Amino acid sequence: MKKKTVIILLILFLIIIVAGIDLDSKKELEQKYQESYPETTDYFIFSCPCGDEIKIRYDNENNDAMLLFNGQSYVLQRVISGSGSRYANDDESVVFWEHQGEVILEIDGEIVAQNCVLDEVSDDWKELKSNDIIFQAPEYLEAEYVSFQQWPPEIKILTNKNDWPQEIEIKNEELTCQTSPEESSFSRRFYKQNINGRNYCIRAESEGAAGSVYTDYTYFAIYKGNLISINFVLRFSNCSHYPESKRIECVTERETFDMGNTINEIVESISFTSGDSSLK
Repeated sequence: MKKKTVIILLILFLIIIVAGIDLDSKKELEQKYQESYPETTDYFIFSCPCGDEIKIRYDNENNDAMLLFNGQSYVLQRVISGSGSRYANDDESVVFWEHQGEVILEIDGEIVAQNCVLDEVSDDWKELKSNDIIFQAPEYLEAEYVSFQQWPPEIKILTNKNDWPQEIEIKNEELTCQTSPEESSFSRRFYKQNINGRNYCIRAESEGAAGSVYTDYTYFAIYKGNLISINFVLRFSNCSHYPESKRIECVTERETFDMGNTINEIVESISFTSGDSSLK
């Protein structure tokens, strides 16, 4: 009887050791991605008929990949497949399968996305990282008289209300803000803009220097139930310094220039390097 008990205890001890090794290996793999994730990465984006996007970065040397979906990240390993490329986590609760240009994603035994196809990604948009937030943004601004001064933008999740500007409130899950009077001459101003159905409160603060105007922008929006901020600085050329023909071009560009759609596309691309419990 005693011998049988010793054998059982020995088996249990070996199981614990093996489980510990597997857990350490998984932690090392996740740590590798967290530490080595570069500021700009190669990525593939698959658009799904349901409107979702799947983003995946392959590491062919180690036969693994980082998959981003619906604000969550997953470290997957390549597994044997009869056809196509198949990646899964240890217990196969997350399975990514690419076959003949189409993708299926299965999570916890349920197909959450299928018939997803690869997007053609513009060369001037790159995947970037700010405060554990992954997003896409353009490298260049398609304008002649407006340029980036501080870019890419810094994106933050403002979970602490003490970090919110006093002009901003969230009422009934809607973003509201006190806007500055149109005739205000103050360099710092607040205004509101609806871009493709999402409300933004925008803080802008301008300062002139060396024949240019530098404007510090912060776009505030609700993302996954939390307030986020997107901060960057643009440089606007002083149009009066140009000859007449160029001056008219400069003035026209200034009057029609709007970063709104670009910022909204950046927000739509946001995902996270890990499941952040502060996100709703």
